[in-house]
Amino acid sequence: MQDTYFRLLTISGLLLMSSHSFALPDCSESEQISPCFGTISFASGSQYAGEFKDGEYNGQGTYTYNDGEKYAGGFKDGRFHGHGVYTYTSKDQYVGQFKNGQKNGRGIYTRLDGTFEKGFFQDDKFLYESKVQ
Repeated sequence: MQDTYFRLLTISGLLLMSSHSFALPDCSESEQISPCFGTISFASGSQYAGEFKDGEYNGQGTYTYNDGEKYAGGFKDGRFHGHGVYTYTSKDQYVGQFKNGQKNGRGIYTRLDGTFEKGFFQDDKFLYESKVQ
């Protein structure tokens, strides 16, 4: 039941991200438009697609690293911030809150083998398990 909740939370966040992004003007139309939606590819092979504000990643977006790791969710001032999903090359996945580019707040880290840590994270570290009511 709880896994279903987190999957629905992830799906609803991604649907919100996709519907919201298309309402913004394309960044390529003018460098003066802010906020806007655009895609930037780096020489390393990494790519960001999402919202920009004042030249920074702000709002909803997806950052895909050249090694295949991916983050989809909120950004603030160029960092992961708010609700997001981070998928590692190992296929482990974290779904939850981010602040200043790190796991911070309620979330669940699920490993490929099915084991998980569910609860509260701070500065990218698991602190304690959440209480089930």
